[in-house]
Amino acid sequence: MNLIITDVCNRNCPYCFAEFKLNRETRGAKDVPSSKKDRCISMENYLIYLDFLEKSSDNKLKLLGGEPTLHPQFTQLVDIGLERGFEVTIFTNGLWNDTVLEYFKGPTSPLHTNTHSRVNFVFNLNEPGGQTEKENRLQDRSLEIVGVHAKCGFNIYRTDFDLLFLGDIIEKYSLQKFIRLGLACPIANTPNEYIRTEDLKGAGTRLAGQLRQLEKRDILGTFDCGFPLCMFSEDELGSITLSTGGFKSLCSPIIDVGADLTAWPCFPLSRMFNVKLADFKSGKDMEEFYKEKFKHFRQFGSQDDCLGCKYLQRAQCAGGCLARGLVQWAKNDPAFFEKLDAN
Repeated sequence: MNLIITDVCNRNCPYCFAEFKLNRETRGAKDVPSSKKDRCISMENYLIYLDFLEKSSDNKLKLLGGEPTLHPQFTQLVDIGLERGFEVTIFTNGLWNDTVLEYFKGPTSPLHTNTHSRVNFVFNLNEPGGQTEKENRLQDRSLEIVGVHAKCGFNIYRTDFDLLFLGDIIEKYSLQKFIRLGLACPIANTPNEYIRTEDLKGAGTRLAGQLRQLEKRDILGTFDCGFPLCMFSEDELGSITLSTGGFKSLCSPIIDVGADLTAWPCFPLSRMFNVKLADFKSGKDMEEFYKEKFKHFRQFGSQDDCLGCKYLQRAQCAGGCLARGLVQWAKNDPAFFEKLDAN
């Protein structure tokens, strides 16, 4: 599970998976809190969430946003998580303010104490040309501190992507030699940028080629969910086996939990089946709830070619991101998501 400790963000990525949950003011939503403080998790809810993780026998505390470091009590939240024995992973864009920078840089930093092995970062980086010089400088000074505690994350949302620049960053700052790869997917009933289904094979060929180049530098890719098997040719799949930490086509509930302890299956499906954390005994129970809700849709995959596909039927492929298929069905019925949520 992921915990969204704030919906405040200091970037505006065009592919943003969290668009529906985070950018409520741009959609004219009426429930937007008037202050940034009110858009952050309270200490009370944070402690309730930690209790829930413990009841679920889950020692992984994953902090997301927005940009999680913008929470006014961010450093305190990290300290409490570590004190309670959790392995803390922070998903960040690296645009840290001075307070956060000094927290991780100073002599009492959790990176310099006996908790150092339980602090990790995923730096979600965009191509250099897509950000300002100031943003580049802020990221550089954060990367200088984290070193082997961090890996890069890269979200593919257009066909002409280029992730080779990450090799230079990994080597310059001695980061983990892995790149966490995400495939931008449509958000149910909310516009964002993503690679269209008809362009997936071309993107797959480009990705396989770039991973081969990175492997020569001893840098491997790892895959998030949403990549369909048919995105790659058989030769490309063979190449990917050697240039990644392993590939398996997945689409399963990630479960994101918001600051008010409302949960949803994942960001692309964040409009659907929102529930309360308090209504479940454990994270496992919540996973089973969402698997049951979506099981009938998964047999159809995310595109026309999935129908009758032996790889989908044999569970060798998840059929890509479920949101792709649901968005396609919704084009024929504008009320599709409302009807689905009602059931």
